[in-house]
Amino acid sequence: MRWNSNFAGLLIIFAVLTSGCLIASSTKPHWVHDVEWQGDVPGNVQEIETALWTQIVPHKMEYETVNITSHREGDIYRIQVVGISNASQYADKYDFIVSGDTLTRTGYLLEAIPHYERNSAIATAMQNQEVRESGVSGNPTVRRILPETSKKYYAEKTLLSVTWTGVSALVDPQEWRVVTVWRGDE
Repeated sequence: MRWNSNFAGLLIIFAVLTSGCLIASSTKPHWVHDVEWQGDVPGNVQEIETALWTQIVPHKMEYETVNITSHREGDIYRIQVVGISNASQYADKYDFIVSGDTLTRTGYLLEAIPHYERNSAIATAMQNQEVRESGVSGNPTVRRILPETSKKYYAEKTLLSVTWTGVSALVDPQEWRVVTVWRGDE
């Protein structure tokens, strides 16, 4: 009888520990190490995370931390996602709205680019005659442009935008060439 009660006790402890692990599990992909939610966390958090991971992808690196801040406004949740990587001094930022079961990306600012990619994009932009002749100086911003945006300017692929005051070059990182240049005086 004593063996049965010990076995039952161990079984209960195992079940509690296992259920805690299952609840604590996340839908996060392999390229995310830690997820931190802040603010008004929706009840369907796992469904939202799953939908977020389809629209958030780091550029040739992993995110050590993804901070998700959610703010409820009536039936809508406004969500900002910040992806932080040790491979870049800058972060990726995405903005979303969740209405019912629909997740819609409303904006992004993607600057978490590995240093070698950032430097290669700047060097590529500087080799362009129009960029050189514009007299650029200082440190430019380098941002990733997602395919659905870049198709308006060149092709449906990830591009890098290198911008100084007054001039911006769109760089194709697969071919390492400038595909479009904008000047502030045009």
